[in-house]
Amino acid sequence: MDALASLLRSDALPLAILGMIVLESVLLLGWYKKTGHGPRPALTISFLGAGFALMAALYFHRRDDGSTWGFALAMFAALLLHVWHVAQLARR
Repeated sequence: MDALASLLRSDALPLAILGMIVLESVLLLGWYKKTGHGPRPALTISFLGAGFALMAALYFHRRDDGSTWGFALAMFAALLLHVWHVAQLARR
């Protein structure tokens, strides 16, 4: 249990999730470019970008150094990306 608690207190988990989001984006965009199947690039970028921005906001929120601007910018980016994603879905 101590290992899990220390993992949750560290920055490793949000950073690992950010890395996985980047990897997923690269794989999905590469798959679409190669096969023409899968989600369109704009949908992939807007959806995963919003998740990336929210995870970045979590990372900044957990910092003890007063990263309020980083948190605010990440949350604003997440909002913009979510609105962009919903607008794309509405046009379908």
